[in-house]
This record gives sequence, C-alpha cells and structure tokens, in this order.
Amino acid sequence: MMEKDWLEKLGLSVHELEDLRVLAYSYIRQGHYQTALKIYKGIVVLSKKAPEDLETIGALFLQLGMAKEALEPLEKALKVHQNHLKTRLNYAKALLLSGYRQRGIQECLELMLCQDSLVASDAEALKLAYS
Repeated sequence: MMEKDWLEKLGLSVHELEDLRVLAYSYIRQGHYQTALKIYKGIVVLSKKAPEDLETIGALFLQLGMAKEALEPLEKALKVHQNHLKTRLNYAKALLLSGYRQRGIQECLELMLCQDSLVASDAEALKLAYS
C-alpha cells in the first residue's frame, strides 16, 4: 500500500508521523536503540521509505552490532542521497564489519578526500582499522 493509504487507514496525518520520529529520536537519545529501531521500522512503512528514515535505521542497526542488516537500508538511502557523507561513512563501516573489505576501503578512500574534515578523519581512522 501507499503511504497515504496506510496513514488514512490508521487515521494518522503527516503530523503524527513526525511525532513518531520525535518519539523514536527520544529513545535514541536515551540509548534505547532496539525500541527506536522498532518505531523506525513502522515509520518506514508509513513514510514510503524516506531516505532520512532509512539512514537512521541503518545507523541503529550499526549501533546494535547488526552490520549486515544495516547494508540494505543504507544502500536504499544512498540511491536518493548519493553524497550524504554521514550515510556514506556508516555504509563504509557496515561494509567493513560485514566482511566486504575491498568495497569498504574504497568507500573510505573516497570519503578521505571530502571537504568535511571530521568525516575525512573518521574515514581515515576506519580505513586504518581495517588495513
């Protein structure tokens, strides 16, 4: 079903969807990643898999030590936001943790050239950890 169909069937508006994001974010801030992940999985169904929601799900999977599960939502997010640096960094980390060393190192090398010094530095540290 489409986003509008589910929102209508459940009697929800985009405002309530945003409220769910705020709720999930508050769980993230408290360190309750598993609960936040459950909420975000529901949000993705309602939001037509918005890239920002997929990015968050990928990051939550990484936080929970589930790197292979993080790959799919991060890949989907990157199809829309190809140059979102934090997502690319999380994707590189997920690749490396999942055993895709060559692809992960390549992603790190590309990120090391970006203008954001924090992302470049994190990418270099990640590359060094897996070299």
